[in-house]
Amino acid sequence: MHLLRHITQKTPCPNCKEPIFPEQIRVDTSTEDSALLTIHCEFCEHDLHVHVFVNMTDPEIEQEHTVKENDISMDELAEAHKILDGFDGDIGSLFETK
Repeated sequence: MHLLRHITQKTPCPNCKEPIFPEQIRVDTSTEDSALLTIHCEFCEHDLHVHVFVNMTDPEIEQEHTVKENDISMDELAEAHKILDGFDGDIGSLFETK
């Protein structure tokens, strides 16, 4: 539950920038150290799929994530989602210029 609270406090919808609420997050599948989540924005009807990996260190120790130069931004993730929405399996079409 701490993870869901953190997601909703720190991350708005990448599509419309509206807040995310815990009720909008569904756990699709999970293992001991990871989970696949679907976040459904009630404002713009956008679905965001997130694969979360859990660090098994002491949960009492707060660890700050430092954004690195090569990290993918939420905007880049949303753009990739838009590109792949309706993807029909033709890999070559992903690299064609339009």
